[in-house]
Amino acid sequence: MENYWTPAHQAVELEDTETLARLLADGGDPDEVFSTMTLLTHALDAEGDGALQRGKPPTVHTTAVLLAFGADPELPDPDGRTPMDVAVTYNHDLAVKLLQAYIGRRACRCKGSALMRALRWVVRLPSQRGRPQQGSRIHSSDARLPPG
Repeated sequence: MENYWTPAHQAVELEDTETLARLLADGGDPDEVFSTMTLLTHALDAEGDGALQRGKPPTVHTTAVLLAFGADPELPDPDGRTPMDVAVTYNHDLAVKLLQAYIGRRACRCKGSALMRALRWVVRLPSQRGRPQQGSRIHSSDARLPPG
């Protein structure tokens, strides 16, 4: 019988983080979708279900590898479930905290990018903004920032 999963999803299913890391380092897509799961929602499902079967707390290794390789912590799977939805379903507290940290970093980076664009615009020489170099007054039209 042939393997049902893609190589990356097979590594996730087996919680084989070493193989998964190798596949991602070799150019695999950390947001790969197969059937009804992204790699990240699959990882959270495998960690949560595995913990229930073992009767032990869930591990977070597979989730951590995917996030470290750039998996989108907010990307829903084809059924609309986000990674956070899956983590919460399994009471996977470590994964919830890890996802919150990655989501928070992304939000800071986005805000930081907008702030940096604004700061770069503000610190440009007046002539670079199309104003005379000396003796100019700031007008309300100067407050508009160029698009991203």
